[in-house]
Amino acid sequence: MDTKFISRKGNETKTRESAGGIYYFNRQIADEGSLCPEENIIVAIMEGGFIFHHESAAFETKAPQLVFLRQNTLVKYQALSNQPSFLLFVLKKDIVEEFVRSAPLTSARRRQPETVLVHEPSQDVSEYIASVTACFSGDTGILAHVERANLLGLLYCLSFNAQNHPLLEQAAGVRAYTVPL
Repeated sequence: MDTKFISRKGNETKTRESAGGIYYFNRQIADEGSLCPEENIIVAIMEGGFIFHHESAAFETKAPQLVFLRQNTLVKYQALSNQPSFLLFVLKKDIVEEFVRSAPLTSARRRQPETVLVHEPSQDVSEYIASVTACFSGDTGILAHVERANLLGLLYCLSFNAQNHPLLEQAAGVRAYTVPL
């Protein structure tokens, strides 16, 4: 499935197609625009912030927050700072299914689906996300052989701490629980 990123600056419109994965936007996005992902996505804000608009609701975000955006939902955004930096994790269905098969999850008591969810990540998740930027090689994007591992790594990292479970439950579509060590 493809995800479309639509950005508008003045009269100029640009559309970027992606087949999923991880994308690093380092001060390379229009001040405002919209996106309508065909897969669930998690936006990890590294610097700056955004206001995301969906219908009549507005969600203000800033670094180091994570933002869950539900698939097939039109969301408008507005940058709060000059050229923010963020990672975009496109959660392809096969990655989520692989994670669900092997992770400590249950389908019981699932929360109401959210269209947009702003989340304060635990320290370990913030550190994990910061480490993912090292996997990018110049303008070519993330190294292909580590992309799948990093997507699964993010989902596992979210599962290890109950603070992150609301976000994980939206992204994976099932309820997480903490396994005692």
